[in-house]
Amino acid sequence: MPEFIDSEGNFTQEFKAAVPEMIGKDHPELKTFDTNCPKSLAALVKFAADNKSALGKKLENVIQIPPDNADDKTKSEFTAILRKQLGIVVPETPDKYDVFRPTGLPEGMAFRDDILKEITVLAHKHGVSNAFLKEVSQKAAEMQIAGFTALVKAQQEEADRQFNDASAALKDEWRGDDLVKNSRIAYKAYMELIAADDLKKLLTDNKIYENAGDLTLWRKCGIDPYQLKLASRIGSATLSASVLKGDTSGAGGDKIPPELKKRAADYPPKQFRDLYTPEERGLLGVE
Repeated sequence: MPEFIDSEGNFTQEFKAAVPEMIGKDHPELKTFDTNCPKSLAALVKFAADNKSALGKKLENVIQIPPDNADDKTKSEFTAILRKQLGIVVPETPDKYDVFRPTGLPEGMAFRDDILKEITVLAHKHGVSNAFLKEVSQKAAEMQIAGFTALVKAQQEEADRQFNDASAALKDEWRGDDLVKNSRIAYKAYMELIAADDLKKLLTDNKIYENAGDLTLWRKCGIDPYQLKLASRIGSATLSASVLKGDTSGAGGDKIPPELKKRAADYPPKQFRDLYTPEERGLLGVE
């Protein structure tokens, strides 16, 4: 048998030559016993001990992936360790999430905290990190605010278009002095027959009678051209000449029987059409 160790305890050339055969085909990269390998039996023993110790330390930091048939507890523990190593912070309970809550919302928009609460419960169930949910909730809020603002703008633009069209049509029908005259009749109908106290105050504060032809002021009080026209017809049909005074020429308020005028005041014919005969509706100017 070849001598592998000399008298000084070092490996001989015969040992070095036999190393490839000892290693076998599993490690083709180790074809020779190079200069970095241990030179003696004592060095080889220490080399093996050092490697075993280092390997043990490495294994301590290895996260073992649970098998497919592992129970829920094992999988949950593995997931928790993995999140910790990756710096993913998941609150202990859903209510501990530091989510984004917008302030200074546009007028008319409400913040749905109940929906956000459901989202935090779902996020906690699936292990979503606090940082990720906060970023997502902020982005979602920004998108919702932008969408709401765009919707309000579109609605306002459509309301403006309808108002302008209706105003143009009314001015075309009530030409010249008729616009002011008929608008003042409508004003008196609101004050005497239609309006509640809060609307009466609003009409008075905005000096509607003095600026009866300004349809934008009527709109400010919540009255559009269609409502203005209807009120004018009701006023012309039900108010007496003493109330209308110079705001109409020959408007037949006094031609209407007192009982019918009182009924029209209590029950506006536009709303309570079935309470009136065709003749009565004709006197009241309701189609």
